[in-house]
Amino acid sequence: MICDSCGYKNDKNAKSCIGCGTVLKLKMSDEELSCMLNRMSDRSDTLTASRLDKIIGLVFFSLSLIILLVCIIFSAQPLISVIAILLAIVGGIVARYPKVIWEINKLRISVYANADDITPTDFWSLSRKISYWILFVFTIAVTVISLLFEGTY
Repeated sequence: MICDSCGYKNDKNAKSCIGCGTVLKLKMSDEELSCMLNRMSDRSDTLTASRLDKIIGLVFFSLSLIILLVCIIFSAQPLISVIAILLAIVGGIVARYPKVIWEINKLRISVYANADDITPTDFWSLSRKISYWILFVFTIAVTVISLLFEGTY
């Protein structure tokens, strides 16, 4: 064990430095360090967006811009197009920012009960993922409907 004060290399079981007498701090073993790093990099948390969630969120945000351009070019129904764009933006937020959605959910729950100490379940995470796929289908459907009724006011 190397002393932090003087740099003397002590025996690994030493409690104090032979060179300067400073009490040596216990270092983590390689196994403890590996375990700690694995816990810190754990992405299985329900409030952490996975790589797929982040990609789908970007797809949603890109889709909202594409819908805007398509609706301007083909002069589709403006109200229906705005609904499609809003659905795409909401889908992007649901997919990419689970912490925001969870805080909104906690606010909703706090109306009925104490929501300070609740944590999301696996069911909540699954329902969030199902909801952004449903939003994706609705966004495409509403966009197609707005293009089918283009130019008719």
